[in-house]
Amino acid sequence: MKLLLMALTAVLLVSCTSDLPDYYEAPQEGYNYYSGAKEYGNHYCKLQEFTHRETGKKVILIGMIHIGDQSFYRQVDAELDKADLVLEEGIHGLPSFGINKYFSEYSFSVIQRFTGIQGLVNQGIAMKERDNSQLADMNVDEFKSQSNIFTPIIQLLALPLMIFGTEPYYFYKWNKNEILDAFTKNGLKESEAGMRHDMLINMDFSTEPAKVLLPGIIEARNSHLIEELIKAFEKDEINTVAIPWGAAHMPSLEEDLIDIGFEKTGEGKWLRSIAVSDYLSGEKEFQRGNEYHGFPYILNVETQGDHVTTSAIFSILKSVSTHDYERFSLVWGDLFDSIRLRDGSYTSFLPKIAGKPIFFDLTEKDGKQRFRFLWFFQWGELEN
Repeated sequence: MKLLLMALTAVLLVSCTSDLPDYYEAPQEGYNYYSGAKEYGNHYCKLQEFTHRETGKKVILIGMIHIGDQSFYRQVDAELDKADLVLEEGIHGLPSFGINKYFSEYSFSVIQRFTGIQGLVNQGIAMKERDNSQLADMNVDEFKSQSNIFTPIIQLLALPLMIFGTEPYYFYKWNKNEILDAFTKNGLKESEAGMRHDMLINMDFSTEPAKVLLPGIIEARNSHLIEELIKAFEKDEINTVAIPWGAAHMPSLEEDLIDIGFEKTGEGKWLRSIAVSDYLSGEKEFQRGNEYHGFPYILNVETQGDHVTTSAIFSILKSVSTHDYERFSLVWGDLFDSIRLRDGSYTSFLPKIAGKPIFFDLTEKDGKQRFRFLWFFQWGELEN
């Protein structure tokens, strides 16, 4: 959920908030909080169950933060194993050329790069694959339709501010961590804990900035999710549905669930998602499961399990590979993009404009093909 807000957080890291209390307690409302302030604490996300008053069917809301400790994602995976169905978050599809694409791409890259130097892991890599899951989010075109005529202008103004606020800080912290890693492991761990603390202290937990920069980021996607939930419960074999979406989605989802006949079951429980004080005291629990090599902007290689990401020259050249997914792109996918999945592939030269390729693209899925070229022409029928 907090994709955009966490990117904006990186901009705010250069300044610290003052006049904070010594300790924050768990809120009565909301699905995430940081227990630290002047002193280090830990970040927590909430799990809350709901039961339908008439049918007895259950929904489990799990507030997520999209970068965290591996131990958090293990806890979440254990909860998801109990559900008949997991409705997953993730705006899907390939965006068209434009400021919205580059604004989103940069936000993703900020999160990904800061993940490594904070000793955290990415949710999409850390959580296990499962057979009881279904994507329940909007596609790129549906989400983009929520924007208005002012959205590209606002994004165009915000993007350079994010870049100039983020990059010097990132470059400084990356080099500092490399030096500490070479000479003192304790110093590296203290540096990573400090960065975690700064991020969490400065994070804006309101959703208003995201709503302005990316209209539809909460309410529209929640409405789409509720539609998918209602369809799922029409199946007799589905009795428990888990929804592990970003924590900022959850207050609105609570209201939506109540509107369709659900009520809270118990008080919920808090799962530690990002350790700061515990990170400094826990030795074995936070052993690294990922490796980073290279030099910022020139060449970077990240390895976590079978997931390998290689990027070069400001990520103009980038490749990602796992046991069932491969992608190679040039100029952020606008010059060349090649994607291979278990059930198909996608290849394109030059970018898409308004959802159509200005040169050509080829999509293959489940034995079907669609070839589009020169914006207007198409051979073959295939769903997007």
